[in-house]
Amino acid sequence: MSCEIKGTVYEVSDMETIKGRNGTDYSKKSIVVEYGDQYKRCVEVEFFGNEEKFPRELADVAEGQEVTVRANPTSRYSDKHSRWFTKFEGWYLKVHGDAPASQEPREIPAGVDEIPF
Repeated sequence: MSCEIKGTVYEVSDMETIKGRNGTDYSKKSIVVEYGDQYKRCVEVEFFGNEEKFPRELADVAEGQEVTVRANPTSRYSDKHSRWFTKFEGWYLKVHGDAPASQEPREIPAGVDEIPF
């Protein structure tokens, strides 16, 4: 089963390298996508495996961009924690438009209180 999520990139993790049991190196990168109209929700989508097979857009995706992600939701049961854990394994990423311009933090003039009350 696959699902499609359209939304705004809320957070992007750094690329991680993980050594498998057989000695093979795997890569992992996650993005958090905020979606929904009236009630905003976030979901973390994890891309895992051989980095050459990742979507090309994943290397340059930035916070604030509009994206479409396709992922397979998977769950596993943990006997140690007596609960289910669910993750979304991404396999498709499309970026719509450019990254928004970053906003510079505004400076507060000396002698002015930051809180207006």
